[in-house]
Amino acid sequence: MNDMTSSDASQEQRAHDLHKKAIIIDTMYPDPRGVIPCGIFEDLYSETVLKTVTEMCQGGRSFHSIFKFIEDQVVSDAKTHETFVSIIRESGITAGSVTQGGIFGDPHFSYEGTVRDIAGWIRRFSRLEDVYVSITKAEDIRTAKKGGKVGILMNFQNSTQIGNDLAQLDFFHDLGVRIIQLTYNIKNVSGDGCTERTDSGLSHFGVKLISRMNALGIVVDVSHCGYKTTMDAIEVSKMPVAFTHTNCRSLHDHPRNKTDEQIRALADKEGYLGITCHPLFLGRGSSSTLNTLLDHIDYAVNLIGINHIGIGSDFAGIHHYPDAIMIKSIQEDLPAQGWREEDGVKTWEGFRSAMQKLKHWNMRYRDIIRGLLSRGYSDQEVEKIVGGNFLSFFEKVVG
Repeated sequence: MNDMTSSDASQEQRAHDLHKKAIIIDTMYPDPRGVIPCGIFEDLYSETVLKTVTEMCQGGRSFHSIFKFIEDQVVSDAKTHETFVSIIRESGITAGSVTQGGIFGDPHFSYEGTVRDIAGWIRRFSRLEDVYVSITKAEDIRTAKKGGKVGILMNFQNSTQIGNDLAQLDFFHDLGVRIIQLTYNIKNVSGDGCTERTDSGLSHFGVKLISRMNALGIVVDVSHCGYKTTMDAIEVSKMPVAFTHTNCRSLHDHPRNKTDEQIRALADKEGYLGITCHPLFLGRGSSSTLNTLLDHIDYAVNLIGINHIGIGSDFAGIHHYPDAIMIKSIQEDLPAQGWREEDGVKTWEGFRSAMQKLKHWNMRYRDIIRGLLSRGYSDQEVEKIVGGNFLSFFEKVVG
């Protein structure tokens, strides 16, 4: 017996149709190497692959070689490839921003690790050309939607890869990088991060860095930046600035979230705010639900209007990565990345337990669409939130 009312059925059809029709952009996509689609591992790879990955991690092999091994499985095994494509298409993702040289860098946030990551994507654009396409301008995203492919937008979550040489910006821009976050939690030559002991704002070099990013058409991201660095960047930049993956500090007082003042300043300069699905920043930890996420969206919309809001899911599904990979990447390096015990991130086990209830949630953009409809958003408003707003912002900043 079907208990669904005609009203429920109508809304479900709306969600289905919007999920199929909308350009869906995730401004912090949880698969930086493109081989664990939407953060899903166990539904795709065999126990034999998992065993080999674990042995490689425990044997001290580099992330480059580990993820290359996983990639080879997708390319060489027809059944794995078929499932891989199915998971991505089920998600509905049109384009995702993926971090180069981040927590899977060798080493983290280094020039060498970043170049290696970018080279990996250049290889995947060829080896997995039926799935992925490079995004360097707004029209590429529209083309990806029409072609049924996933657009990959390369980002940095730190500017340490640049060092103090602005010419490196031109080099990385030529390689396809279009979003750079100024700091990741801790201080660097550009400014202070959000978990740093001090809050000194942008350096003189940081000001020059933003100016050159503006000239090249690279988005200035301040998601992990400290309060003053964030406000300075918004003031100094001649182009709109992004919080690609953060939440509302008024709903959860965490240093990674942004205050009302910061969010208003962003919107006043026509910036973009990507709401993250990460439970540590939603405020309810392992009790977080879709409604917790929707509360942050509602709050931001009420604060600054509909036209600045999007989705930057971040590693909301990271507990589906093999333990060996995450112990190697997170637990061993948390302090070096500026994560403190008081931030709620003590160990990989604690990191994972905060997300155990969210199986596949981060890939379910249809659930977010369904939730937004249930809260009274129109079809047009939903399309803006799940991708349209970022597309407009990206076109304005990058072209």
